[in-house]
Amino acid sequence: MAADWTNQKPFLVKQAHVAVKHWGGSRDGKMRCGLCGEAFAAGDTARWQFTNDIPDAGGNPFVCVACDGTKEQICEELRTMRREYGRLKGILGRHLADELWEV
Repeated sequence: MAADWTNQKPFLVKQAHVAVKHWGGSRDGKMRCGLCGEAFAAGDTARWQFTNDIPDAGGNPFVCVACDGTKEQICEELRTMRREYGRLKGILGRHLADELWEV
């Protein structure tokens, strides 16, 4: 499957995308929005955002239409999520934090 999404423009999710079982950043391997965690289905619109050039932003999420925004907005949301997960992990320990943190 050609990486037709690396241009960072919205694209239509195909069955071939959904069939891949090893998308990074997802516990179950499904193609999910990196912000809200919704699993994409064939026919959904998604966008891939390059963020590896931004410190502490996390790595290159797919985003759904509801969560999409500017690169800066997406990076800030990712930073907020990382801080919140770190806070939960510090209070509850990794295993409990992982259970509460489903994205």
